[in-house]
Amino acid sequence: MMVILLIAAAIQVYFAIIDENSSLFSPVLILVILFLNIFIAMRQQYKAEKTLEELEKLTSYKATISREGEIFEVEADDLVPGDILVLKQGDYIGADARVLVSNDLYADESILTGESKPIKKVDKNLEESNLPIQDQNNMLFSSTFIVSGNGKAIITATGIHTEIGKISFGVAQKKHRDIINR
Repeated sequence: MMVILLIAAAIQVYFAIIDENSSLFSPVLILVILFLNIFIAMRQQYKAEKTLEELEKLTSYKATISREGEIFEVEADDLVPGDILVLKQGDYIGADARVLVSNDLYADESILTGESKPIKKVDKNLEESNLPIQDQNNMLFSSTFIVSGNGKAIITATGIHTEIGKISFGVAQKKHRDIINR
């Protein structure tokens, strides 16, 4: 629309120059409206970006970790394998982790398992390997939440290497194959 208005103003200026009796009022008015429109659009874009930044701050998850003996809070995206998560009720789990200390620790894993009840997490090694996710009660998984209790866990995987990351990667590959096969 702005390009059309700009072309209309240019045509009006052209005819005003050719015809000496024509007024420059119309092209000037079109240009004023055009610049006013650009100003308003830029202002709205700026406000929308600021609002989005504030929303991202509200929805960003943080994790309490212990690194080299110090306890501090980091963004969930900044977690790395080997970090020790310090867990409490309501915490978002931003990475897969093995439970080190469990004080009546329960996690909501419904996003992965579909199980509606919280899963009790324990701080012991399991004798069996290659267990399904729902049976790995000594592990915490990315994108889940601590429902109750407290404890500590060591991060074993982040990003695409987590269980939810593997699922997301598989879904993305399937969508990509479906698009190519069309």
